[in-house]
Amino acid sequence: AIADGVVINDSSAKTHQVLEQVRHKVSKEQNTVVQIANEGVVDLKMRVFVSNSVEAKAVADYIAAHPTQVPAPFVVLSSHLLMAVSYNAATTNPGSAAGAGRPRE
Repeated sequence: AIADGVVINDSSAKTHQVLEQVRHKVSKEQNTVVQIANEGVVDLKMRVFVSNSVEAKAVADYIAAHPTQVPAPFVVLSSHLLMAVSYNAATTNPGSAAGAGRPRE
């Protein structure tokens, strides 16, 4: 999840760019509202990455390098999340390039 902290600029320019992109380019589909009993509503900006992606590695390395940063810019809610993908055959054609690409993503 994206948290309130600021990314400390102590890595390469490319890594810093990736981390800032992770923080600021959250699509509306990844914004979630969670109702916490007796506490109210919490808005979460969540990102899900393939475990070996550039983004996942940059975030994991950042967290490992800054374990005591408060507030942190990133919070790992799950380090391993099993997922399945389904699609509506009436509206998605897996034979087309666009239709086949979306489930892979």
